[in-house]
Amino acid sequence: MKKIIYSLFVCLSLVMVSCDESTQDPSFITYYVDFEMNGDEIMTVELGTPYVEPGVIAKEQGKDITSTIVTTGADKVDVSKAGVYFITYSATNVDGYSSEITRMVAVYDPAITTDISGTYSTSLDSNRQMPQTNDEGEDMTDDGGNYVWDTPEPFSSNFSVVIEKIAPGIFHISDMMGGYYDQGRGYGAAYAMPAYVSMKSNTDPAFTIVSGGTSAFGGMYDELSGITYNPDVTPADDIYPGILKWSIEYQGMLFNIVLDKPVE
Repeated sequence: MKKIIYSLFVCLSLVMVSCDESTQDPSFITYYVDFEMNGDEIMTVELGTPYVEPGVIAKEQGKDITSTIVTTGADKVDVSKAGVYFITYSATNVDGYSSEITRMVAVYDPAITTDISGTYSTSLDSNRQMPQTNDEGEDMTDDGGNYVWDTPEPFSSNFSVVIEKIAPGIFHISDMMGGYYDQGRGYGAAYAMPAYVSMKSNTDPAFTIVSGGTSAFGGMYDELSGITYNPDVTPADDIYPGILKWSIEYQGMLFNIVLDKPVE
């Protein structure tokens, strides 16, 4: 059984000035709680099978303080519904500093055999759209309150998107925005939008996002639509055997992502 040990300490310094203007510099070291995770950091559970919480051990400078752990999220794991669930374990040391670790539980449907994992290249058919604006500079919307989108801005280059299979029907996508900011603008990984997704079925391979977001911009998508996956699509040049598409709306922008999977 895989065990993961987390340990951290920090040295804090305080500067105090007395009435005679002499300076003292007392320092102290505080040790954060060490966590030892029983089981795996990512656990997979078959749909309809009970989830057994393996627990976590907590120690502070060798002393077992497992009884002080506060666990949140374990009661939210729904084994009747495929998806991704997170359990957080937190504890506070003697100096009042708290720390935590997180376990992911993926509830999967073994009947789903469609596998979209792999390293993809964004097609130049991928694009970003902004809302049209009126004469006052306000974003235009239709009668239903939806944005009226301006002319698409094609991606300037091919970017890489990695999709990892966590369990049948459960995947991790490195960037739902197709690398637009991370790679295209060169802003770095904090500006990507990684996400865990859950596929609906073999006959309907469209997926739903169950967890994710962008740490730099904050938040998650507003709407996800137009998901298609056709591994039989083969362009005339025979370079790519499959195509995966989706559209994602985020903070007043629409990203239309087209992924080509290179021949392996």
